[in-house]
Amino acid sequence: MLRLMRALVAVVLLLGTAAGCGSDGTELASSPTFEYGRPVWIGDTLFFFTHNPYDSDSRPSLERLRPGGHPEPVTVTPPDCADPDVWQAVAMSEHEAGLLIRCAPHADPVLFRWDLGTGALVSVLSIHTEGTDAAWSPHTGRLYYSSTQDCLTATGGPSECYGGEGGFFPQVTAGGTLVYFTTRCGTAPRAEGYAFDVCRHDGPGRETTLARGIIGPDGLAVHGDRIVISGEVRDQDGLWLVSDGHLDLLREGKYDGVTINPDGRHLTIAQTEDGFIDNTYSLRVVPLPRA
Repeated sequence: MLRLMRALVAVVLLLGTAAGCGSDGTELASSPTFEYGRPVWIGDTLFFFTHNPYDSDSRPSLERLRPGGHPEPVTVTPPDCADPDVWQAVAMSEHEAGLLIRCAPHADPVLFRWDLGTGALVSVLSIHTEGTDAAWSPHTGRLYYSSTQDCLTATGGPSECYGGEGGFFPQVTAGGTLVYFTTRCGTAPRAEGYAFDVCRHDGPGRETTLARGIIGPDGLAVHGDRIVISGEVRDQDGLWLVSDGHLDLLREGKYDGVTINPDGRHLTIAQTEDGFIDNTYSLRVVPLPRA
């Protein structure tokens, strides 16, 4: 853990020196063309996707940022997999990534376990989904994901929906509980209009509504007992801290993903800044205020 913390500090300090670190945090990357999304820390490496929103034919591209380095594309060659298209990266351990890859001849995305040290890539299973959000639980050894049944489900067990309709952006806490967005948390009243709720699933029939009224959610992150979401709340786009059943505004703005850094004191955010003609996209590290 100490080595991980030192590596994280090195990333922030080195990139802060190169790009500048002010009141708006440390910029890791920025672009007028490519937007950033779905950041996730796996060990001491930050993974994220880039995508050209002006090119409808372009695919999202997985990149990574290692300590002291610069953003670099991730190229993998899965066995028996033609024209691989990486959809999602999830943390399976501090040195292993789970990659959801769509490729021929498979009809559904395939989960591959990728060893970041050796580069070994092993097929685990295929899943029936059209979504791009998923989370791995080391407690159950299962992958939770948005299924084609319009609910949250998991691999390695009976086909079931977890605690509500339309579940997505799942995250697994250190204690093994599941946190996600849904239009209805368990047997609670359905979310109003086009809003979503933040729900916690502790076991069969044990769902708790943690927050309500999020429009267009774009990300959810969990670290310890802290939960941060991005989306519109009370007509305000921003990052929000889930706290005792309500939502506290952390930062205004539009975001395409958020993750809590391994130190628990910073966020890595994918931000969109609207311009008069063009937008500016950036990936940056900002402080997470103490509770």
